[in-house]
Amino acid sequence: MIPAEAEKEYRGTMLRIGAVMLLFLLLFSSLNYVFYLVDGLLSLFLNAKSEEIVSSLLYAAVYLFSFLFPAAFFYMITKKQEEQRILFEVKLGRAFPLMLFASLAAIFTAAHLNSDMVGIFDFFEVFPYEVELDYNYQLVLEIISTAIVPAFCEEILFRGAILTNLLPYGKTTAILGSAFLFALMHQNPAQLFYTFVAGVVLGLVYVYTRSIWGGIIIHFFNNLLGIIEALLFERLNAEIASKVATIIEAVLFAAGIISAILLFLRAGKKKRDFSESGFGRVFEADVDYVEKPLDGRRAARLFFAPTVIAFTCIVGIEMAIMLIAAITNMS
Repeated sequence: MIPAEAEKEYRGTMLRIGAVMLLFLLLFSSLNYVFYLVDGLLSLFLNAKSEEIVSSLLYAAVYLFSFLFPAAFFYMITKKQEEQRILFEVKLGRAFPLMLFASLAAIFTAAHLNSDMVGIFDFFEVFPYEVELDYNYQLVLEIISTAIVPAFCEEILFRGAILTNLLPYGKTTAILGSAFLFALMHQNPAQLFYTFVAGVVLGLVYVYTRSIWGGIIIHFFNNLLGIIEALLFERLNAEIASKVATIIEAVLFAAGIISAILLFLRAGKKKRDFSESGFGRVFEADVDYVEKPLDGRRAARLFFAPTVIAFTCIVGIEMAIMLIAAITNMS
């Protein structure tokens, strides 16, 4: 494709992606407001346990819709000849278990680094997040609303709709661009680095497995690990819970390192097999192939379409307010 035509299509794609992110913000904030109104009414008609169950499931439904409708909207406003369909291939390949452990280790390492970087701020005192897991039904509700639903709908929007439609312009642009928007979507300065790294890891998995399900599975287990650690501290003595959590993380990290090494060795062998092969072999599609090549700097500049800038500014202001609140609380 001629560079000028590729730039024009890329600019249009970024305008639509930015519009989708603005729609997400509008839906998420407005539906959450409606949710809290309905939640208040539920307490008038239901007992505490029933209200908790209905409220949790209702929130999960609101969260699901807030992501899936913008993803669908993107395809509604995209011309058929320009759209790239989400890859729903079920077969993930024999190397996926290695990707799973390597990805989880990379993400939780980023989470620990992130925690160290923002540790000087009192984010969790200013914006406390508490999970009640005293009963098993609460655990089930937490798994649904925090692990299953976010893993599915966030992957559909960011890796499915956004990354897939940026992929024709280059793997790097697609992975870093979708990870940047994914990090901003969380609207939390205390998680910015961690969520960006997670977005990069999940993007790489999507590109190399050519399936949305790989990212969904990894995303689910990552969130599930957080729930398991919360469960440990909820139901065990703090000292015992800390030791068990440390053992889990150490085992996961070791498994991740081993898996990463095996993946690198496997990738090297695959390259040798490719270079030594002759006629008659059916080759896999090259993941580095760029259908609509753009200069890297130009792609980065055009990434910030007016709608993307608007989304970035809105989220940036919100995060700045949170950061100021945390700094003020320190004094």
